[in-house]
Amino acid sequence: MLTIITITKNDIQGILRTIQSTRLLRQSYNVKQLIIDSSDQQTYQNLIDETENEINLTLLQLAQSYTVFANDGEMKPVTLFKKDEIPMGTKVFTKQTARTMVEMMEQVVEEGTGGNAKIIGYRVAGKTGTAEKIGANGAYEKNKNIGSFVGLAPVSNPRIIMAVMIDEPSIGSHYGGAVAAPVFSSVMADVMKILKIPQDIKTQNKVLPQDNKNIKETI
Repeated sequence: MLTIITITKNDIQGILRTIQSTRLLRQSYNVKQLIIDSSDQQTYQNLIDETENEINLTLLQLAQSYTVFANDGEMKPVTLFKKDEIPMGTKVFTKQTARTMVEMMEQVVEEGTGGNAKIIGYRVAGKTGTAEKIGANGAYEKNKNIGSFVGLAPVSNPRIIMAVMIDEPSIGSHYGGAVAAPVFSSVMADVMKILKIPQDIKTQNKVLPQDNKNIKETI
């Protein structure tokens, strides 16, 4: 069974505010495509109204969305089978917009809530996430959370996208930056070694430990 991650209406508003410096946002869903020009405030409102309360997506779909940032604005298909040929994608962003978003996500890791996702020797870009789960009655449950981190590395030449979700973390913090980002860092570091992917920052840079209790995100 696939686990569902819920992005609330407030999250969408925050995302739209974040990208106001870009010219075009295009989001692809299973049932339709939405094209939003940052100069059209009414389209922003229509997007928020159409979603009613939330957008549901699987962790795989969330990971696939990051292929846009790893491929200069081109959304790539996902598969469980190894392909010899390079898969054709769909252009979603301009190259400049995609690279601007990667720069922003790198700052999340360097200076924001994603500090625990750092990897010695590699530049990392990604985003933390924290959400309340929906109960059987359709209401959000205050004490049941999902913490997540989705990122890519190395930033200079993205090779791997990894999505980590912790369902109902029960020890310490429930924020994605505290529970999911460290898992990303540990596993991705091993992946870089196994695949012998070249480092893109000097190895003397150290990952500074963070106080997980201080990593907080708006739900």
